[in-house]
Amino acid sequence: MKLTTSVAISALCWTARLASAATAHLYTYDSAEAGRRLSGGLLDQITRQLRLDTPPVLSPVEARVVLAQRAGVEDYHVQDLGRSGVLEAVNQFGLKQPLFGTDDTRRITILAEETEENTLSMKRATHLSLSPAPSFKSARKLFADLEIQHTWPSPPPERLSASATADDFTSKSRFTLIRGSKQELEQFWQRIVDSPASNDNTHIAITMLVFPPSAVSDAEDQWASGYSMPGAQTLAKRQDTTTFSTLVTRQDNSQNSPLPGILPACYTSQSDCESTTRNCTGHGSCKLLYTDKSHGDDSRPCYACACSATVVKNSKGQKSTTYWGGPACQKKDISLQFWLLALFSVGMVSLISFAVGNLWSMGEQTLPSVIGAGVSGPTARR
Repeated sequence: MKLTTSVAISALCWTARLASAATAHLYTYDSAEAGRRLSGGLLDQITRQLRLDTPPVLSPVEARVVLAQRAGVEDYHVQDLGRSGVLEAVNQFGLKQPLFGTDDTRRITILAEETEENTLSMKRATHLSLSPAPSFKSARKLFADLEIQHTWPSPPPERLSASATADDFTSKSRFTLIRGSKQELEQFWQRIVDSPASNDNTHIAITMLVFPPSAVSDAEDQWASGYSMPGAQTLAKRQDTTTFSTLVTRQDNSQNSPLPGILPACYTSQSDCESTTRNCTGHGSCKLLYTDKSHGDDSRPCYACACSATVVKNSKGQKSTTYWGGPACQKKDISLQFWLLALFSVGMVSLISFAVGNLWSMGEQTLPSVIGAGVSGPTARR
């Protein structure tokens, strides 16, 4: 009886260890990278095959930041870049973005629960492993947070079902939650990768996080969830041009501190304009002024602040309008007051000059002849 009990306890311990050591899988596909790989020749295909045979292993923190970067919400997870291996994982497995121009990548982020314990064979995918795998429950919470960060301040849209067409999935950036067997997940992946949008000039970035049924870990803080969520003070959506590969020192974005240095007149993206000018210091909005087409096919947009007037109504119902100017709408427009003061000063100087000149000219005039001749007074009697 004791032997049977000890064997059962050992079996339970090993089962718990295997469950806690379960491995999740991360599959990524970038249509732009796939095009370069096809032109890379046989060496690139061999290197990629070796990666599939021995996939790199990411920790939960590294996988979370890579997921956030590929979903376009890395601003909310930037505090984890100092952790060991996180920045290297993002640079190697994150989404490559252009240095100039607007990023119009359609990001398809998928969370999948596999009904079988198998390694999937995904077409044209980069395979990564996530170990130890957090629970699928915590993964769903992280997935929901990423979706909120991506769509804020708008509410998340209704998710598509796995039976939707590939064109529906690739029409725009979206988040999808599916569940299926090995064959069903592979067919779903192939359907999206082979969609017309993935094979034309549209840049499609697909990220699928697959959890096995044995991922039942209940450990707390599995993703090191110290990331921030949008709220009253929403972080600027970086989306288009700010990437982890171009890290800069974060400056004080307080509205009370002055903007540092000389601000440029143009920005290559709206997000860059908003982050540098602190959203035009709250006195306007960043808009596309024009597109410089002098560079041929590499046209560069010019985003700048379009200032708007601030109207304040006092207790008596009187309106006071303040106009703003400058590259970040940080300077109060006092041109009206300046011209009023200047015209008043010029008018007063002209009036005084006219009065003095008039008096001076009157003093220069000759006396009448009658006064000049004069009349002698009576002589004194002796």
